Amino acid sequence: MERNLDLVRELLLYFEAKSDFRPVTTEAIAIAGYDSRAILYHVDIMYEAGFLSCEPVRSSTSDRLVKAIPFRLTWGGPRVPRCNAE
Repeated sequence: MERNLDLVRELLLYFEAKSDFRPVTTEAIAIAGYDSRAILYHVDIMYEAGFLSCEPVRSSTSDRLVKAIPFRLTWGGPRVPRCNAE
């Protein structure tokens, strides 16, 4: 799956607007035009890049990230990347 900077931007805005630090499942994040698989992938790579604080769920047989359960932006998160739509 390719990185989609428009989706990254939407996710950053979503977490910036979130009023609490409670974890949210990626299935509960609704962004028009994107399915839950794309959202899950982008949350995972945004966690790995340091944009989101998450509770990582790792494989029991390796250190592989299975999924990240996000709850807030990190200090680096509010810097929204430029998108092609601008």
